[in-house]
Amino acid sequence: MTGDVTLRERLEQVVAGEDARASLVGLVALVRPASPGGRADDAIGALADVLGEAPALADRVRICVRRALGETRLVHALAESGITSDQGLLPALIGRLAERVLPLPARAEDVRRLIREVFCAQGDARWVSAVEPACWARLLSRFVLAADVEGIPHPDVAAAAQGLAQRIAALGIDEELNARLPAVEDYDSPFLVLPQRTRAFIEEHAVGRGGDTVIGLQRAIDVCRALIEDLRARKGEFGTSLRLTAVTRRLLQQLRRLELMMHVIRPDDPDDYVNALAPLFIEVVRAELGARSVRRLLRHHADLLARQVTEQTAKKGVKYVTETAAGYWAFLRAALRGGAIVAVFALFKIGGGTLPLSLAAQGVLYSLNYALCFVLLYLTGSILATKQPAVTASALARCMDESGSAEGAVDRVADQVVLVCRSQFISFVGNLVAAFPVAMALGAGLAAQGAPVVDEAGAAALLAEVHPLRSGALLFAAAAGVFLFASGVIAGWVDNVARYVDLGRRLEALRALRGARGQRVAGYLASNAGMLSGNVALGFFLGLTGVVGTVLGLPLDIRHIAFSSANVGLAAITQAAPGAALGWAVVGVVGIGLVNFVVSFGLTLWTALRSRGVTYGQWRRLLGAFGARLRTRPMDWVVPPGRARG
Repeated sequence: MTGDVTLRERLEQVVAGEDARASLVGLVALVRPASPGGRADDAIGALADVLGEAPALADRVRICVRRALGETRLVHALAESGITSDQGLLPALIGRLAERVLPLPARAEDVRRLIREVFCAQGDARWVSAVEPACWARLLSRFVLAADVEGIPHPDVAAAAQGLAQRIAALGIDEELNARLPAVEDYDSPFLVLPQRTRAFIEEHAVGRGGDTVIGLQRAIDVCRALIEDLRARKGEFGTSLRLTAVTRRLLQQLRRLELMMHVIRPDDPDDYVNALAPLFIEVVRAELGARSVRRLLRHHADLLARQVTEQTAKKGVKYVTETAAGYWAFLRAALRGGAIVAVFALFKIGGGTLPLSLAAQGVLYSLNYALCFVLLYLTGSILATKQPAVTASALARCMDESGSAEGAVDRVADQVVLVCRSQFISFVGNLVAAFPVAMALGAGLAAQGAPVVDEAGAAALLAEVHPLRSGALLFAAAAGVFLFASGVIAGWVDNVARYVDLGRRLEALRALRGARGQRVAGYLASNAGMLSGNVALGFFLGLTGVVGTVLGLPLDIRHIAFSSANVGLAAITQAAPGAALGWAVVGVVGIGLVNFVVSFGLTLWTALRSRGVTYGQWRRLLGAFGARLRTRPMDWVVPPGRARG
């Protein structure tokens, strides 16, 4: 109770002055956390309790808040703040940098200037966003009067709603959007109907309650949203562009904002009013406090790029994980084939290193060797360990899209991660079990013919370069993990472009690909352009890294588990290879595989979740879900449940 009295006294001091804006600044200071990363939920709840217990004081606070807001215009903040801009990255970046150097002050009557004056401390955007909307709604309910709920709408809110509807209509008949939504070209397009429904809704409630225009407006919003969501769900059929991704996100944001304002204009009850007002308040404040942030701008465009990449290859990503015991053993067989193929190309790489070539030519030769190996693996349906995680971003993103709640999304992603880890484990086993002995057999065969692959010094060098402690093997394995992830991004991007430009039909029109066989080739290239490009890109990444490091004088190189295990197998046939060095090499190969996987899959998981706007709290829940699965069913991470373990 002592705390309540103290807070009440401080609150009385805050509203004692005549300056409404200064009172509002003091009101926010009462609930601001001591540290930028702190939480304000308890302070806001305590303030709401005090206002509920002291009606007279609540009236004085309400008068201050309304007086401060009454001096401002709300239209632009409600219609624009928090909505994705239609500016490109470069113009927006230049604009924000200019604002930081020479800011343009907002007009005194614009509520956005008031927001910056009131929320003036560093970290305000963070704690405002962290407070639950229900908590803000509880505080806002102390400022709501019956006239707000039952009276005519505020003119600024009505104008903002009408302006939003017009912008949605203009954006909804965008040419790029029309090409993928033929229905929006009709005269009865829901996007064109939306301004009419909004105007009728506002006019009806400007003269009093009654009528069913709210039903018509809600139906128009629902239809528009369904069209956009259906378009996003079908992007795998025709691809997307960065601009189209931004347009669809902007439309969904505007539709949600219009729906919130609809509930502010015509709420069902006081709770409905504040429950719509709270998210509006959070979005506008957060947007205005980050309006000049370069970091936030770059993060936003990175999110758009991540979403564009993860829209593609969902089906291909699913192919690289297995849920069943039969699929698990099929993965083992494919990984065994992959290990055998890698052993052959590891032999080619060592042989190519002995040719009298320039550094650049040697890099190109290594790159072609890697690229041919990876393409052959893909064409034969073989599996390369650590390659699968890099192309599962879409599958992970789809898990979130298909979940009906945040908790369900976390559980589905956690289950998918377990499947990826299990599939990856058996791929490791298959590659290692095949690459090591096949390389040994090939080396022994060539040695028997008088053409040993490596001499004693070469064998010692092969073992030394994978030593987990005395070499940079684990660091180089991390570099390979980054390239594995990058190849997955390239695969998704090329797949997207192939669909967006309708590559299949373009190839079919080529004279060289006419006829039944040519059409099959065209169809195959169009369907697999992404994965083929990703494999070629990965080959050049791995082949040129060491050359670039040598040219720049930097310790740059790569290590991959499958090729490293084959190299150790080739070194093991040399009688001079000491047992201790061989043992450390085996440990190094396992470590290389682990780092390859953690880096490539970690980046993939981050990209997938970032593309869906996963919050810090959801990340924590996801880590908790991982821990729960490790404690309760640890073997599920390496073998399928059920009979497969027997």
